Amino acid sequence: MPTPQVPMVAGAVALVLGAHLGFAAPQGPITTTFINDRVEMRFADGSVLARPAQEPLHAGGRGRRDLIFDLDVQPVADGFDAILTIANPTTESLPGGKFHIGEFLLGPSISWQDFNTDGHADTITLDEQTHPRGWGYPMQLYSPVAVARNNDFAVGVSIQYPVLEYEQSVRIELVSPTEVGGDGKAGWAIDIWLANRGDSYNDDVPAGASREYRITVRVSDEPDEWIRTLVPYREYFRNMYGGVSYTRDPRPIKATSIALQSRANSSSPLGFTRSSMRPDVHGWEPWADEFKRNRHDWNRLMVWTPTGVYRRNHQNNFPFLFTSHWLEGAQYGHNMGDAVAELSQVPGDDFALGLWWGRSCQVMREWDMPAWEPLDPDNSEHVQLAFTELDLAAQAGATMIGLDAFAHAYTPTWKLHGWLRAMQERYPQITFISESRNPDILHRLAPTYIDAYVFDPRIQDVEQLRVVKSPLVLADFLLPGHETWAGLAFNRIKQAYVGGDVPTHVIRAEAQRAAQLGYVPVIFANEAPRAQEFDAVESWRTTVPADLQLAPGPSVQIAGDDSESSSGAAAATGNNSGAGGSSNSGQDPSVTSSGIVIVNSGDGAVGAPSDGEVHRPFEDEAEKPKRRRPLVFLRGRNSRGNDDDDDDNEGDDDGE
Repeated sequence: MPTPQVPMVAGAVALVLGAHLGFAAPQGPITTTFINDRVEMRFADGSVLARPAQEPLHAGGRGRRDLIFDLDVQPVADGFDAILTIANPTTESLPGGKFHIGEFLLGPSISWQDFNTDGHADTITLDEQTHPRGWGYPMQLYSPVAVARNNDFAVGVSIQYPVLEYEQSVRIELVSPTEVGGDGKAGWAIDIWLANRGDSYNDDVPAGASREYRITVRVSDEPDEWIRTLVPYREYFRNMYGGVSYTRDPRPIKATSIALQSRANSSSPLGFTRSSMRPDVHGWEPWADEFKRNRHDWNRLMVWTPTGVYRRNHQNNFPFLFTSHWLEGAQYGHNMGDAVAELSQVPGDDFALGLWWGRSCQVMREWDMPAWEPLDPDNSEHVQLAFTELDLAAQAGATMIGLDAFAHAYTPTWKLHGWLRAMQERYPQITFISESRNPDILHRLAPTYIDAYVFDPRIQDVEQLRVVKSPLVLADFLLPGHETWAGLAFNRIKQAYVGGDVPTHVIRAEAQRAAQLGYVPVIFANEAPRAQEFDAVESWRTTVPADLQLAPGPSVQIAGDDSESSSGAAAATGNNSGAGGSSNSGQDPSVTSSGIVIVNSGDGAVGAPSDGEVHRPFEDEAEKPKRRRPLVFLRGRNSRGNDDDDDDNEGDDDGE
């Protein structure tokens, strides 16, 4: 029997869901009723799962009388779908409003999956819930989903819409009414705003445009297998974009920070550690020889701060100019001009060299400058400056590039998507790693990085400092075969140990713990030789129920993956696929297979920034770093706290 469609009308329309879900208490089928634009869900015995809320299922925002809304509510066996179509016939963009889903009678205490970080469960009580808690996608949330559960069942909610096409954020909030209902019970609701009120992008429905959004609500009587409630989102995501587009490497990373802000002074302006090996004084040969010695114990090495740090404008560390400063010795009085010649000798058989690109989305034209501009891939000058850095890294033999602060807070995700593909096309032999814990839409294109610990010197309990508490469950579910790095910066937990020295056995145990959770350990320490037990396990084999597991590994796009072309990169040079390639000036404009327009920069003339403004970090209150507390995303550089002291961010300095 075909499923009826229920338009949004006044009055009561009953949707009977005949599936027997078999809840422990109560039991029986669910009846969903749509009454006066509100949803009620009941069990067969009459007990209420979700009572009609004080707010309608969807409410328009400013200008709602000028927008045309059409809401279709459709029953399914274990919940319902709500399909909203919005048409804007006006000549101005207008907000699409919000969904209010619930109120679910889950009891005074619930488990809430924290999709801001790794997806672990946090316990929230009504006493704690004094105001809505909200998170944006794609800025903070891994996926635009929410799951709340008690001991008997789980409720999962998702919103499905083409984020790359609409170029729109959404915001998901957990809400509990301040007063109990007429039944004497307090309920929980999930609001989904068709905008992320925490960022500065225009998420309104454009003039003359039409948009469609699907909200899915699913209930499962297996609360420990709550991932089942998100199957509709996975089906949408995989059908639209496919699985991972890279081959996972589970081997751990040796991490080396060769310059620290605390070491920058008048006699060592770039802050390099190890005075006998300073590349600004002795050139790169000493460090290159040191890196080669790592071949015996490691397969992969990532080098932070390869051009040093800013001394005056330390708020802008790590430097965007992560390679080009090598060639500015005559101007700044250093001796790093041999970097390409020396570093290109470091990679060997089964040994990869990586360089960490500081503040990769914050364009800076000069060394130690006070201001920056957010990277705009449609700005040919920005792209030329970025490719200057990237080209030198490739010439130095790097086959891994860490993309520091590759974040929606600086460049919207729909532009980062096209920019990442443009870089991959230019250098297909390079693995790009986006930081920090980027959303699903970017994680399918490249590995991503998450800090294992928060920095807070006041906390002495390692468990309280942990950010990584569980496998990255949504990635396991959506993108089996994903590669996710966990940064083990051990100086963030040193206050928990006598003398501030993290014991070797703890370093090994922490690395093994991360690997067993499915993360590639990125180890900032000397005393942890590469060992087989540090290889990241295939966590999706245990976090996802067997009947829901997908085949891991690379997967081609299914549909819609070129939708970012409207926000592509105005690339300033041709494709340099060789490790020692250089810019191909004079090449005719062309279009790559990803839809990125390649624009020749001609004689090197530069254009003005797209918005004509110069920005400073955390100029907006919303961008300032915040202390971590339960269910609050770490906003400093979109995850990691304030970078004013990079000693606190990148762990041991490897060799002091």
